[in-house]
Amino acid sequence: MSSELYNSYVRERLKTIHLFGIAIMVGLFVVLFYLGKTTFLDTSIAQYVVLLMAIFTAISYLFLLLSNSEHVPVGPVFLFIILNILNSALVWATGVLDSPFIILYVIIIIITTQLYRYNFGLLQVAIAFFGFVAAYVGTLMRVFPYSTILFYSNIGSLYQPLAVVLVYSFIYIVLFLYAIFSSSSARTVLFRPRGESDFDVTYQEKIIQELPIGVMVIDNDLNILGTNPAANVNFPISSTLNKLTDYLSIAKINSRRTILKLAKDCERKQLTWRQENGEVVPVIVSVRIMAANKKSDSTFILFLEKP
Repeated sequence: MSSELYNSYVRERLKTIHLFGIAIMVGLFVVLFYLGKTTFLDTSIAQYVVLLMAIFTAISYLFLLLSNSEHVPVGPVFLFIILNILNSALVWATGVLDSPFIILYVIIIIITTQLYRYNFGLLQVAIAFFGFVAAYVGTLMRVFPYSTILFYSNIGSLYQPLAVVLVYSFIYIVLFLYAIFSSSSARTVLFRPRGESDFDVTYQEKIIQELPIGVMVIDNDLNILGTNPAANVNFPISSTLNKLTDYLSIAKINSRRTILKLAKDCERKQLTWRQENGEVVPVIVSVRIMAANKKSDSTFILFLEKP
């Protein structure tokens, strides 16, 4: 059950991150354009890089909207990798050590590691490190021209000990390790839903996963959204049939009214459960309702026990 809820949760967070990212990049483009027009600074390269980042993010968001998969899409991972690479170009174009966009490395590493597997986070750490080193050394060795958006700066600020690069790499590694060993509460703090009451949702899901009785989440149309391990073992469902009425011995007509009555009375009722092989087994069912602002968004929690 938690995997279904988690996947849905991550997809919503990805959409929010995409929209927020597009807004930020468009805002940065406007600021850089204004600086280029009103000052002597050349911000054209930085403008193009930011605009390119916004375009890639918009394309990724479009594919995210069109995706019908119930799993967490892997497309945004490639977007974050592209953004990480482009950020090195942005850091070079805005002063390298003086660049305010170094912080984007940090944000990309945390988001990737928290929402996806840790090996993706490690890849982002490597890209951030080598990208920054390439921008730093390339500018220092005059392979790339020195460019900055600061009014009072010169290339002399780059003549720092090699320890500067090592410090930055150490910061990225620490961030990666933090994301790996961060507790579920840290994950929830960074990417929790809007409601403050949902703060402990991760712990609640862990408890549900360990329950010795079957737990199912059913939407308002009686579609089975997810199950815990006990339900998967004792009351398995088919990958093609996800309607509760396909398994539980309740009338398909007015079936929702039956579930609502069970939830209202808080009673435990003995029914039967049809398994995939056609065998019918007895089951004791109790129901609780999770009300939502919209009635159509309400969900039901079914507790299934063997008599």
